[in-house]
Amino acid sequence: MGGYSSGRFRTRNRGTCERALGLDIRALRRAGLCREGCQAARTWRWTWNDGSDAGSMSVSVDLTDPLERTVQLTYSADGEPRSETIQILSRPMRFGGLRYYFRCPATARRCEKLYRSGGRFVSRQAGRLTYASQSEGPLDRMIRAKGKLEKRLWPEGKRATPRGRNRRALIDRWSDLEERVDRCLDSFLAGVAGRLLRMGGRSDGTF
Repeated sequence: MGGYSSGRFRTRNRGTCERALGLDIRALRRAGLCREGCQAARTWRWTWNDGSDAGSMSVSVDLTDPLERTVQLTYSADGEPRSETIQILSRPMRFGGLRYYFRCPATARRCEKLYRSGGRFVSRQAGRLTYASQSEGPLDRMIRAKGKLEKRLWPEGKRATPRGRNRRALIDRWSDLEERVDRCLDSFLAGVAGRLLRMGGRSDGTF
């Protein structure tokens, strides 16, 4: 009821995109796997936000046949080998070349990112996944924004004197967020303390 982490509650989603293994066709293109008329393969690895290993799989992209472009995913799940073949669609770009998309195996709609949900790789909508930010309250969003700024400013966790106008602007934004987070936490804790006191608690913090 309006407290810390009191975002919108969702009953139909299976989880968040941030906690699901995802495959972005734009990342495959940047890795050199999506080249028209070519076939390429590599091992794809995932890591969680904390840097821990999240798994890997073999990705093989076949664009040799313009009528049947595919990507084959080979991985292990629950100790058993799995293999999925997903169709790749293309669309001409305005200034030449092609833009590639996955064809979602569940909905047949094109998408640029697939997530493993329900035992296979599908689009976010088919997998009933939401973004973490969709269920966050204002305080959660401020904490997440502050954390993103900290990673940009101090990627190795080391605080340093800001250099340059752009870095100073980022420092100012981070400082503002830190103050706002502190104010929100103070207000929330004061509200909790007030409710507990009205319920019969003591002012020294013991109940």
